[in-house]
Amino acid sequence: MRIVSLLIIVSFFWSCSSLKIQKIEDVEKIKSNSLLYQLTENQVDIQFELNKTTFIPGPYSAYAKTYLEVDPIQINEKETWRISNVKINLSAVSDTNQTYLLSGAINKILPENIALLSENNLDGMNYPILENYSKAENILPYFNELSLKKLIIEDKKTSYKEVTIDSVSKRIPIVNIVVRNKNAEEMAKDAAKTLQKIRKRKFRLIAGLNDNSTEKGDIRFMIAELDKKEQYYLELFMGRTVEENKTIMVSVWPRNFEKYLLFKFDKQKGIIDESLLSQGEAVELILEPLNDSSGLDFSSKIKKKVSFLPYRIPKIVKLSIESNGVNIFETKTALSQFGQISYLPIDLLKSSKLKIDSRTKAIIGIE
Repeated sequence: MRIVSLLIIVSFFWSCSSLKIQKIEDVEKIKSNSLLYQLTENQVDIQFELNKTTFIPGPYSAYAKTYLEVDPIQINEKETWRISNVKINLSAVSDTNQTYLLSGAINKILPENIALLSENNLDGMNYPILENYSKAENILPYFNELSLKKLIIEDKKTSYKEVTIDSVSKRIPIVNIVVRNKNAEEMAKDAAKTLQKIRKRKFRLIAGLNDNSTEKGDIRFMIAELDKKEQYYLELFMGRTVEENKTIMVSVWPRNFEKYLLFKFDKQKGIIDESLLSQGEAVELILEPLNDSSGLDFSSKIKKKVSFLPYRIPKIVKLSIESNGVNIFETKTALSQFGQISYLPIDLLKSSKLKIDSRTKAIIGIE
């Protein structure tokens, strides 16, 4: 059974005459016993999943070489974006250029068809741009434990005071204690010592140098926890990578086989603001025809079109998405607006049940 598209948009009234179909441009007056409907076209809804990777330099990256004998990955924060996935969905919208009027014996149409057609009115299909974020577990501050030791230090300074007692002079020491915060290098040194202790304790557990009475399951748990601590203290010097995911949806009503600019994309900034469209890489939707449906046009052979119900046979098209000229997504799909208009005998509404896809509003079968 061929898939056809039909979308009902206006309610109707009853009559006792024969069924008749006319294009709205040929109708002089719309009577009460009529049904106004439009053929459908497809809206292409494109969902993009974007991945944002942020590198956060460690607070002690300047001292990685001094205390760990390794070079840091980099010392500046950096963002990179990429399109990680693309999904396509089609929805039905009204084609205002193909409006028809069904009039006459509406009461002769099967009640199931009347109920079905009247329930498939067009709802709002204008999609807002959806932006959903999924952030990594590591939320700012990225480094909330800078050392296991105290973050302050006591500096002792000794001075002497001359004191004369019974004609005897003595120097009495006076100790001044100054409390201050440790500087970055002192804290880095403490963190490096903590990292070495973690590694030594993990080695003792792995080598079985600790108390042999410890259960194996407990040892595995302790090693796993030490792995986490080791990774964290290493990141204080080497830096950390944080992942975030963003989902956006862009909707297009294609009318021609051409390129449609969806947005501009930059690997350092993500989606470019509309005011900066001169920057970034163009992400485009490209439509190309795949089959020739001209041979399915029977309209010239139908003399009394008023007795036939117009419908569309969707056209198979190649749908591609390119970023800066590089193909990142490709699929084949059927789009109604590019399809050939054909005709069903209108009397089928009286004797056969129509089956309509609730998502696309297309006739998918006749029983």
